Amino acid sequence: MLSTRLPHRVRREFWIFVGMALASSALAPVCLAALRYTVTDLTALVAPTGAVTPADINSAGQIVGQVTSATESRGFFYNGQTTLLDPLPGSVYSLATALNSTGQIVGSSDDGGIPKAAYWLTAGAQPQALPSGGGPDANVYATAINDQPTIVGFFTGSGSGNTKSWTAVKWQPDPSNPTRFRFTKLDTPVVPPAGVPAGAFGVNQLGTVVGSGAIEPVVPIQGPLRWNPIDQVTPLDTVVSDTLVVDYNPVAINDSLVAAGRLVTNTGDERAVRWNADGSALELGFPAGYNQSAALDINNQGLIVGHASTASDSIAVSNFNSSWTNLNDLIVNAPNWHLDSAAAINDSGVIIGQGKLAGSPRAFLLTPINPTLFGDYNANGIVDAADYTVYRHTLGQTGTGLAADGNGNNQIDGGDYNVWRAHFGQTAGSGAGASANATVPEPTTLVLLMVAAAGWCLRRSRPA
Repeated sequence: MLSTRLPHRVRREFWIFVGMALASSALAPVCLAALRYTVTDLTALVAPTGAVTPADINSAGQIVGQVTSATESRGFFYNGQTTLLDPLPGSVYSLATALNSTGQIVGSSDDGGIPKAAYWLTAGAQPQALPSGGGPDANVYATAINDQPTIVGFFTGSGSGNTKSWTAVKWQPDPSNPTRFRFTKLDTPVVPPAGVPAGAFGVNQLGTVVGSGAIEPVVPIQGPLRWNPIDQVTPLDTVVSDTLVVDYNPVAINDSLVAAGRLVTNTGDERAVRWNADGSALELGFPAGYNQSAALDINNQGLIVGHASTASDSIAVSNFNSSWTNLNDLIVNAPNWHLDSAAAINDSGVIIGQGKLAGSPRAFLLTPINPTLFGDYNANGIVDAADYTVYRHTLGQTGTGLAADGNGNNQIDGGDYNVWRAHFGQTAGSGAGASANATVPEPTTLVLLMVAAAGWCLRRSRPA
């Protein structure tokens, strides 16, 4: 047999290689974490003299959020240049919270000091007030929009201080007048106990909505909810926690029905949560050295962004497959930056958020630096067995700039093997930076490859 003719070291590595390949044959071919990011001062681009709070970024890289100056507070749209969003007639402010891939924007403005949900067909258009059933004193907020466009949010009919009447709502174009919107109240599974609000916070391109509301007829807990495109509501799973959870907030959902958000305990602590397509929940915990976390967005590749914190510090983070990454560790040539929180991510992996530049609060834009080829750990232009050798020989090492750190988490681990496997056989210029269509070798192919690799190792081990 081959194993009886190989030196012990080579034989052992060969069977480790075989075992890893066969055991992981069902893994999805995904490589999502860029090795590094460039960081751009978004405040300097949007409003150099104002305070910038970014809220959302679409697939075209267009950004919306809030600009506050000494004299006014306005929503903004940024696409290489800044457009300040007009408020509703008679209003004194505007706020942009989300946009879709066509540049339609939602947020809020005010009517006599009362917040009202607003919709902008384009950044330069006059806003349209979105209707609600809450009466003239209702506080109304729009939180998300898809390309249909379906808009979601929440309202209260009794002023901002009365949480009993907070209601989840969605808006869709009126079939009889497509330039106007009609609203639908989104039901909760049970009649809310006193003090339990409801709201809708995320919508995907399929029209599936996530939010929170009453899930128990007596216990005052704000539970995680999902509404399908025809408004049927399903409670999502809660999690087993070491403290009493009083609030769940799923805030974003991707087209695979995976949602992200947070839970809040009775002590006020927050922890990031991922809800899978089947409704099951996974508390994501927090990175080492931190005791709180929150997930604020998720893209269609399943990459979650948000923040982790202690009483004295906050960091922008990403999470993929339950593995945390401090985004501060991935930015290049930016020693004066500290990234506090990541607010949103698009499907190209571009991230926006807030941080500090030389101690001054600033908004940031992170742009992935795609390597020439994911998984090409020896940088020879092809992902092959030699790259596995680089991975295997550095497995367990930690630090920055490691050649085989394919998922950018500053350590060589099984995730980097998955990156290599996902891109095996690709060459430079073959679109390797995007892994969704990568060809994954079958176990038989991998074994044949490993036999060849073992033969190569054997030749190296023979004396000259």
